[in-house]
Amino acid sequence: MLKNKEELLIGFIGQGFIGKSYADDFEERGYKVIRYALEQEYVNNKDKIKDCDLVFIAVNAGTKPKEGEKRSDGTPRTYFDDSNIRSAISITRDDAIVIVKSTMQPGLTRKLQDEYKSKTIMHCPEFLTEVTAKED
Repeated sequence: MLKNKEELLIGFIGQGFIGKSYADDFEERGYKVIRYALEQEYVNNKDKIKDCDLVFIAVNAGTKPKEGEKRSDGTPRTYFDDSNIRSAISITRDDAIVIVKSTMQPGLTRKLQDEYKSKTIMHCPEFLTEVTAKED
């Protein structure tokens, strides 16, 4: 059961324009927020993420070239790199609700849920644009 607004602690892993926009919005609405990212301002909050009931993950993920491998047309072969998402999920507590805002391939949410059975994993695709993120 979720806690009330005063008790609920919401974590944000990643403070790019998506993670920061969401964290700012929740703070403005009176929620307690913990931000973790690699920037100096947030890097010391990693252990505090374990205290969070809900954790939004907004980290870089996507297609990357496979080094040295080419397709028949000469373009690089690619793969989907979900390592940042997996790394972020691993620092959340066992009973956390984890909402992934990062780009993901179809079926990955189900695979992650199977791997992290003690957490609730959800995917919420992102539709913010960087220039108008706050308004979006």
